[in-house]
Amino acid sequence: WRSSHKAVRFYAAFRTGLAEAIANLRVQLETRTQRLQVAQEQLHQLYNTAAAREAAAGTRRETALQQREASLAGRREAVAELERSGARLQTDARVQELEVRRQELQLELEEASQALAARREARLQLLRRRDQAVAEHRRCAGVVEAQLQDLRPSRFHQVVTSRADAFTEGEIVGGLSRAAESLHRFASRVQTSSMAAAAKHGSEMSKQREFVAKQARATLSKHAQLELGRLEAAGSSVVDTVATLLEVARARAEREAIGLPADGHRHSTPQRHDLKQLRTALLAAREAWEEAAELWGGESIPWQDAEEEAPAVLSALEAARAKISGSLGRLQHADPMLYDIVAASVGKDAEDAADEIITREPSSTTRSHTTSGQVPHGWQAHAAPDGIHTYYYSLVTQQSQWEQPLQDAAVAAGWRLFQADNGHWFYHNPHDGAGVWWPELPNYAAAPPSLDALRL
Repeated sequence: WRSSHKAVRFYAAFRTGLAEAIANLRVQLETRTQRLQVAQEQLHQLYNTAAAREAAAGTRRETALQQREASLAGRREAVAELERSGARLQTDARVQELEVRRQELQLELEEASQALAARREARLQLLRRRDQAVAEHRRCAGVVEAQLQDLRPSRFHQVVTSRADAFTEGEIVGGLSRAAESLHRFASRVQTSSMAAAAKHGSEMSKQREFVAKQARATLSKHAQLELGRLEAAGSSVVDTVATLLEVARARAEREAIGLPADGHRHSTPQRHDLKQLRTALLAAREAWEEAAELWGGESIPWQDAEEEAPAVLSALEAARAKISGSLGRLQHADPMLYDIVAASVGKDAEDAADEIITREPSSTTRSHTTSGQVPHGWQAHAAPDGIHTYYYSLVTQQSQWEQPLQDAAVAAGWRLFQADNGHWFYHNPHDGAGVWWPELPNYAAAPPSLDALRL
């Protein structure tokens, strides 16, 4: 009975504990279910927030893309217009080709410099060997001199046996004769070896000079071709741009003919990209012209053998420069006011470049070997009454000055020097339109009309 009662108590306690465990599990299940629902609600809210942010970001991205496309439309149109311009493409291709050629010439110059440095080092080694040979010769000569000193009668006993006192005069003379013959043979061998070394050194130096001369001539020819190509490319760009500006001048003239103002219309106003292209071309032309003229038209050409090529090179450079000058002259002749507007728009440096190209006297680069006493065309140099100073008289303005003139007398008086289509040169007055063929000179200075004349 007792065991049954104890078993019943154990069973009741087990049932009670089991009920409490079930209750605890149910409580935990409800708590975790509530937490899961709260987490699902928060996750749903986060998903909605992310979707809203993604939609806002997409809207902003679309708006930014539309604004960017709108801002780039004008630029793309301008780029397409430039790409459709055949002359611009040809000019760019020519410039790139010249740049590649310039880099190739730069590499060739570097290789030539390295070769010259190697030859210079070889020459220095040869000179060092010559100095060593000279030092050895001097040392041997010193040894021979010491032997001769020992062979003198006063010290003869130091190099011969004790029988020196018993030597006869014939024996002494015979010994000295043999010593002199030995010295003569040694001197002959030294002289022969020195002459052979000098002849070999002279031959090597001659070959080196010929090699350097050949490389210098080739480099100068390539330089001339490069500068001529740069000048021709710049000239083509100037001619194309001036052709466009001549269309602008024609449009201005048509508007003035019908009583409309010349400015204020797209076709009668020079475009910014045309002015920029003209400025770039003029500066490039001046740089190429100055470098080529300084090298090929200076008082001395770097290599004497290249003087034979100088006339042809200068003629080609003169033709390329005359092309630019004639183009600018046609623009100034067609519309002087437009020419002044363009000159003011391209900048002071480009305007100076144009003036330097236009106003240069014909064949001025070929007259580089003149003496310091000569004066430009249209001037006369006279001695002052004191017999010391010199003054200069202008045949154009009929006036004198103490300063030495550097320009043509007509150019200094305001006239402009142009080259016509037939190759001849003429002076042009930009104020009254008068012209005089070179080398004849005008007899008055080019100046704007006075206020009284304008009132009349």
